[in-house]
Amino acid sequence: MNLHGVARPAYRAFEMLHGLGTEILSTQGNHPTVDSWCVRDGNSLTVPISNFALPRHPIANETVQIQFENARRPDMATIRCVDAANANPKTPWVKMGSPDYLSRAMVEHLHAASAMPEQAQAIPFSDHALLVDVTVPAQGVAAIRQEFLSFA
Repeated sequence: MNLHGVARPAYRAFEMLHGLGTEILSTQGNHPTVDSWCVRDGNSLTVPISNFALPRHPIANETVQIQFENARRPDMATIRCVDAANANPKTPWVKMGSPDYLSRAMVEHLHAASAMPEQAQAIPFSDHALLVDVTVPAQGVAAIRQEFLSFA
């Protein structure tokens, strides 16, 4: 957070991690810049996906395909993102002229730009399989959360 309490992207990424859950499920897949996990918490599954590379190493936007086999249809699915365009107040601050001193209206605008809202995510379901395609920008993080009435 900055002096005015505006959350920066790293803060939002940790906020995302904080709400994941406690049971990590096994996953398969390998990519040089993309990492993902599947975490269960009660009646929800969250798949956090990161797309990062070290400085001066190649990186690009990546489309990640997530497939759940022997699955149930989720009652609700959402996605949250942290990247250059989401939960990132830097671009609006630069458009303001990178001021050292902010008015109350500027601070409110930056708080809004820093927000990480959940957006509904469509998840195709057929033959007991869920299939999700998500494009994760370079140096970005996304988390897909699926809610179920129960796992029974």
